[in-house]
Amino acid sequence: MKHGKVKLVVTDLDDTLLSPEKKISAEAVRMIESLEESGVRFTFITGRPAYAISRFACQVKITAPIVSCNGAVIYDYGTGRILQDTPMRTDHLEALLCQAAEMGLTVLVYAGNVEYALAETNWTRVRKEAGRELPVRSVESIRKSGLPVYKVNIMADGNEEAFSMLTGRIHELCAEYSVALYGNSGCEIVGKNVNKREGLKGLCEVCGIDMENVLAVGDNANDQEMLRAAGIGAVVANGTEQTKECADYVCGASYTAGVVEAVKKFVQEEPSIKLATSTNIYFERRDGSMIPVKETLRQCAAAGFRYLDFGFAELSLVSGRFHGDDWRGEIQEYIELAGELGLTFVQAHATIFDFCNLNENYDHMETLFERSIEGAAMMKVPWLVVHPSSALAGGMVRPDTHEKNVAFFQRYGAIAAQKGVGIAVENMWGRTGAGEKPYGLDPAELLKLMEDVNSDHVKICWDVEHGSIEKLDQRKALHMLKEHLVATHISDEAGVGSIHILPYLGHADWDGILGALSEVGYRGVFNFEIQHYLPAVPEELVPSAMRLAYETGMQMVKRIEGF
Repeated sequence: MKHGKVKLVVTDLDDTLLSPEKKISAEAVRMIESLEESGVRFTFITGRPAYAISRFACQVKITAPIVSCNGAVIYDYGTGRILQDTPMRTDHLEALLCQAAEMGLTVLVYAGNVEYALAETNWTRVRKEAGRELPVRSVESIRKSGLPVYKVNIMADGNEEAFSMLTGRIHELCAEYSVALYGNSGCEIVGKNVNKREGLKGLCEVCGIDMENVLAVGDNANDQEMLRAAGIGAVVANGTEQTKECADYVCGASYTAGVVEAVKKFVQEEPSIKLATSTNIYFERRDGSMIPVKETLRQCAAAGFRYLDFGFAELSLVSGRFHGDDWRGEIQEYIELAGELGLTFVQAHATIFDFCNLNENYDHMETLFERSIEGAAMMKVPWLVVHPSSALAGGMVRPDTHEKNVAFFQRYGAIAAQKGVGIAVENMWGRTGAGEKPYGLDPAELLKLMEDVNSDHVKICWDVEHGSIEKLDQRKALHMLKEHLVATHISDEAGVGSIHILPYLGHADWDGILGALSEVGYRGVFNFEIQHYLPAVPEELVPSAMRLAYETGMQMVKRIEGF
């Protein structure tokens, strides 16, 4: 792919920047606003006429002229002034358009800034009830009005058989017009030299920007010329296969999330450390009610998070399906929704399995733990965080605890590795019933565990809140474990009664912790585990509180890279 530094981002609207519900996500709005801060301009290139664009243009920061009617009109959004336009002749179209209308197809003619219909159809009636004007005129009267005609639409609107009877005549028009044919569902017709590529070319001339400095995003046939011409052509995941063949990059995400993905990849420099949050960030309310995982995913995406740690530990507490035969189906649903939202699972936390101590639930807990490994493999996460276990006798830690942990992690490290997953052992905190420190609290114990397990598939997850509440020298610990450090749990604490809260709200020494992560060259996932941050926050404030968490995390990641 050959392109220059992106100076202009252009995107199609329908089925690209817009969701199926014709919405622009809050994250996309913020992302577009941030482009101006980076000196990058933004606008739409769409088949819609100006009047059908304004309700979307007012939602985002438009900083370049808008290209409408598939390239026929370039106009200044602020003033409405037309900067360039290419009207089309309709005399050679009139017989076809009249026949289409007589067959019951929806025929629209965009003249001036008015959208005319040649006849009433179910499609026009529904739109009129929603507030569109759609005056009915004959094509002859439109021509005689003298208004410049920019685009014609013929839509099957459920009558594909009738439309298919016209496709031969429509193909014959290609010698005189530019035609975008959408199978048997409809077509768009503009002037011969009009298409989104020419519209983009004119836009670049107006803006003084070279085509190689453009990122263009689209989804369908009328975007293909533009995608080939732009420095970078990206197609959202829901785009047609033919359009994807014209692209330099195919997004993993669909619709508005795909646009965000493309901009982040080619315009905004992402930190080398991935900011993530556990799905337990929005898991429970103070009254004990639980939040569905799918709602959590939606809230995380809306707040700006792109990377997630999946909490199997929490899932096991709220999901009957995870305990039953259909547990894989549930995990697959989360994977599919994450893809739609532009989220990627980059880490996971296993169910809590006290493997050193037998009890009546031991077999079932082992089954859930094994499902955590398989579920992590389904999500393609590289590391699954696992708690070590203390073998206890009367609340005292037994001498064989270390050997039991070595055996367990050697066994399950090999099992997980076969599925493409590594195990990251987490440092512990607290005291046993007899007041002893649990196994895995001391960094030296974890280092000895790594040495004795001796596996590339078993490493360390450092929980900084656990280190803080135990008043450990975390700089020393991180330097001691740096060769084995692959994952993190990031949260703050204000004492044993206030743990897993947002950083900077407690006692943790963040200057020292972030500085140490920088010193050891950590480049893994920076993962918030802040499940006690939101339970008491009023529901209407949760979105802004989650956004604050995202912005806090991004600031911390940048600090690590800036030390």
